[in-house]
Amino acid sequence: MEQNTKKLCIIIFSVLVVQFLCRYYSKYFVYGNGFHALIFVLRFGVPLVVVPLFLKTSWSSLGVCLPKISKTGLLWLAGVLILVPLCLYSIRLNPAYQNYYHTYARSSAAVYTRFAVFTFSTLLGWEFLHRGFLLFSLKNLLAGEGTASPKNRLSSQTAAVLALLIVALCETLYHFIKPDMEAFGMLVGSPVLSAIALRTKSILIPLFIHLYVEAWFILYIAG
Repeated sequence: MEQNTKKLCIIIFSVLVVQFLCRYYSKYFVYGNGFHALIFVLRFGVPLVVVPLFLKTSWSSLGVCLPKISKTGLLWLAGVLILVPLCLYSIRLNPAYQNYYHTYARSSAAVYTRFAVFTFSTLLGWEFLHRGFLLFSLKNLLAGEGTASPKNRLSSQTAAVLALLIVALCETLYHFIKPDMEAFGMLVGSPVLSAIALRTKSILIPLFIHLYVEAWFILYIAG
């Protein structure tokens, strides 16, 4: 378990360093039409270095693969897709939230293109870093997967819940500078997306849902 503890520390510390650098220094590396190069490079680059050097595990075990979903799962996914625009409609009913993003209200196509480029450069890496690298690594290590000794190994369910909560903590804290609705949305949405990732053994459906949420967000802010 000592080796796993070391890996856990490396994973959590590397994610914290990435998010620290992204939060405070990404503004100095914005190119073209809003592409945040530092965020894109760090959120992809750090896992691409850490996994082969320290974790030495397959990318499929970290959710970088096609999802496994049942017919019941597809029905739940359909329900989520229906609920998202209904829940996000609260944006239209909250003046404080609208004021925070007032620069996007009824703006030109160029502004929305810039926001779309920003989303592309940040959201893909966000899911890769948190839902793949952090979530699956924590769950696998806490459950002792890939180790022969059962000593200090948590049950798969307990490991999944702890990993889910740690990811939710990281993602929600990162949104505390945003309006309260957005931080609350992450507090609720992060565990949901993580649970879907663990259930389907893939980050692709959470990534799709996250993109879907951003699309409705832009639509409501634009209105």
